[in-house]
Amino acid sequence: MLKNKKIIILLAVFILGTALFTGCGTDVEDETGTGEPSKTVDNNEGSGDVSNQPEEGINPDPSGTQPQTNAAGILKAADAESVTISDEEGGELVLTVTSDTKIQIGDADSAPADLAGKIGSEVSAEYDEETKTATVVNIKE
Repeated sequence: MLKNKKIIILLAVFILGTALFTGCGTDVEDETGTGEPSKTVDNNEGSGDVSNQPEEGINPDPSGTQPQTNAAGILKAADAESVTISDEEGGELVLTVTSDTKIQIGDADSAPADLAGKIGSEVSAEYDEETKTATVVNIKE
């Protein structure tokens, strides 16, 4: 009888251990916190161009809007109508800012005029590659 209890306990420990390890996934989120892989690839690596090209096979959504491209670097210049982003290789990207452009400094929404005081800061942007119009400009703090 004692031998059967030991076998039952050993079996229960094995089953619980298996259930515990099965529930421990290795899901890792990317930097954006979405858990999805990035949708852009820099096809101009080393060229000094800060614009990222969308991956092949990514089509515009059915609504007819253009796919967004991402860029990151240092804010070199900013005014009410445009921002200039510089990368480590010295390449520059000038984006148009419109009334529809969402400006964020850290986690707070801001106005385009607030960007002038953030020259030299790290910046990321989403933009329409065809028109070079920024949809989101985010200053990292």
